[in-house]
Amino acid sequence: MCQVEGLSAMSSSSALAPATEAFSQTPANGQCVNFSPYVAGYDPDTGPHPPPAVIDELLDLLVARTGTRCIVSYGVLNGLDHTIVAANQRGLSVIEIIYLDTDLAVNTASVAAGSLLARQYPQTVTRVSCGSEVAVRHGLASADPIVASCVNQLRSDGVVQPITSIDTWWEWCNEQWPCQVRGLASSLDWIGVNVFPWWENKYSGLFPCTSAAAAADFNVARLQDVAARYPAKPTMLTEFGWPAGPNGYTESNQFFPAQHCGVASESNQQLVIAATLAKLNQLGLSGSAFEAFREVWKASHEGPVGPFWGFVPHDVFTDEPMVPGTPIRSVHVAELRLRIDLLRIRFGLQPYGWSDPGPLASLVVRAVHVAQLRSALQAAFSAAAVASPSFADPTLLPGVTAIKAVHVAELRAAVLALEQH
Repeated sequence: MCQVEGLSAMSSSSALAPATEAFSQTPANGQCVNFSPYVAGYDPDTGPHPPPAVIDELLDLLVARTGTRCIVSYGVLNGLDHTIVAANQRGLSVIEIIYLDTDLAVNTASVAAGSLLARQYPQTVTRVSCGSEVAVRHGLASADPIVASCVNQLRSDGVVQPITSIDTWWEWCNEQWPCQVRGLASSLDWIGVNVFPWWENKYSGLFPCTSAAAAADFNVARLQDVAARYPAKPTMLTEFGWPAGPNGYTESNQFFPAQHCGVASESNQQLVIAATLAKLNQLGLSGSAFEAFREVWKASHEGPVGPFWGFVPHDVFTDEPMVPGTPIRSVHVAELRLRIDLLRIRFGLQPYGWSDPGPLASLVVRAVHVAQLRSALQAAFSAAAVASPSFADPTLLPGVTAIKAVHVAELRAAVLALEQH
């Protein structure tokens, strides 16, 4: 019979981004990952929005690759409320961000939905944030009343989880240096701090140019600056990271054009995430690595580096190549389900109704799972008007057929072929 392992087993596949392994080695101290499901052609600005099946499969893949038990979620509208439901099913903790902007109707709907989820899932939603970087987008004078209204509504609704508003260290320092107190903080239970040397290197003239090698020290120093300014409030590094590409890409500082300290690469991303996690763990501090998956839509907001913040690639396979004798693991099923469902949606089909749909941590791979992967993929080929592939052992007998590496390898090859169509 085939050997199987649960999703908790980490892969040593060289195809995975280096930072994925860096995180998988240090998640136990309560460190989190920022999770957004807008991969492939999904776009939060224009749609389409990811369906529940894609959110489920991305969460399974995230847990498989990193071992994290905590995520920071973004938004609760447009179907994103399912993130909380899916996390609950998988025993994950969630720091729930209620997206806020200047549209009163959208804010009202967001707060109502976020409040309801926090009250429905008190064991899953451990903290709540009224917005993320609202002050960065709209300035302190506009942001603070928006955030305060959200905080007041959550408390009026009886939300018991600690409440904050996540923002950059600069906004928590009241846009002053040395760091000064922002009045909004007095009404909050904790302080969520985002720190990104990459953007400091481009937009700020306050600190010397910060390389990837110095980024971890910078991240922790800015968190400690804010913590010292708010000694009565717990603080958390709610976003930190480094872009993995385009490889070798760099930009100059707007105040010091000769400075080019930020260099994008997989190795630099690994260095920043691993070193920051190590410092946080050493100091007993909490953080969340930004971000799980790479999102193409961000190019329109952040330029060339926008699609490269994710460190858990959704478009590579674990244990590649599959050779005879490779143990068949549930992570292999998780990867194929996601890629096949994305193809089905691309060609006008609904996500497949998988048996044992997750959480997949204890899935034992059986003939029925491989048969369903084949059927779901063949339907996608048919919808794309492309001849379906043939497979070895065309009849998989439940309880009889041993699942082999060749079965997984064939499915992977077929997925890649249709993705390139």
